[in-house]
Amino acid sequence: MIKDAVAYVLLYQNGMNKTAQKTWVFGLALSLLMIAIPAFAGDKGKISVRAEILGHLSQTVIQDQSALTISKEDIARGYIDIQGGTVLQVKTNTATGYFLHVGMQENMVREVQVIINGRQVYVPVGGGMVHQLSPKTMQETLQIGYRIFIAEDTLPGNYAWPVSISASLI
Repeated sequence: MIKDAVAYVLLYQNGMNKTAQKTWVFGLALSLLMIAIPAFAGDKGKISVRAEILGHLSQTVIQDQSALTISKEDIARGYIDIQGGTVLQVKTNTATGYFLHVGMQENMVREVQVIINGRQVYVPVGGGMVHQLSPKTMQETLQIGYRIFIAEDTLPGNYAWPVSISASLI
């Protein structure tokens, strides 16, 4: 009987969305437990149910730079400031926060100062990770600016955007 029920679940659940599938399988499992426990426990039975919510994160890039123009003045100063270079929306259900991964083109960048909603973090050549605390509302929009420290042998001109940023679970 159980074997037939499992086969039916596998056939039936293909047409349902994920929430409906989970609800249906949970209901089936609970029904089977209600049938099986009295058979093994006599008149008394005990059921333990445990639910675990898996961590989830999604990100949407609302705004990002595609190019960087470097002038002679930027090279003489050694850096270029980019205000509002990236706007990233992050949604997560974790209490531990998440990481922002920062990468860069090493041939033209010495290091990057990332300014996330006013908080300044230096990221060395090779990139790095920045820990972000969990948003209180499960969703936050990050305004990200940059101070890009230019490599000494960089020439003035137009370049592809040298910094990448993405979010992931811890």
